[in-house]
Amino acid sequence: MGNRVFHYTEMRVEGELLDRLSTILCDSGLEVVSGAFTGNWDRAIHSGAPDWPTRFPSCYHMVFEMCSQQMERYSAENWNNEPTAVMFSRQDEYAKRAEEAWRTYKGNGLWDHLASFAYGDPKQFAELQTADMIAHETFQCLREGLEGGWAWNKWPLVKNLLERDRPMHGAIKPKSNS
Repeated sequence: MGNRVFHYTEMRVEGELLDRLSTILCDSGLEVVSGAFTGNWDRAIHSGAPDWPTRFPSCYHMVFEMCSQQMERYSAENWNNEPTAVMFSRQDEYAKRAEEAWRTYKGNGLWDHLASFAYGDPKQFAELQTADMIAHETFQCLREGLEGGWAWNKWPLVKNLLERDRPMHGAIKPKSNS
């Protein structure tokens, strides 16, 4: 029997489910690692380094590298270089390029603490469904917060993680002033 596929909108309507999920997450050893870009991608990609359009054919690829580099760094800084097995939600349109980046970094002796890289189907892994929900809330919080408000209290998973002092490691590429 497979995992029940659940969606954020369903759980948001059934507030008790989100509260129960947030309690489980807060009591676990969860460490959230995230990356985001909130600016004008077309302008940023052409005003960055000359190799950026090739290196980052989409914003996904930039955030993929940001998250992978953060996991590598946090393994060294916080977890005594503990090897990390990485699984991302399957994104067919981005997978080939992300796998190429993975092989290039590993082949150049980088990302030593990232032991493996795989894609999984959120329908088969409740962990990926949950990660998608945390990513959705984090995006909403950043978007709303960057527009002048404080949004964390509106989003139950992120709110409970922060209130219980669960680590949320992240980076954001802020909007450019130019």
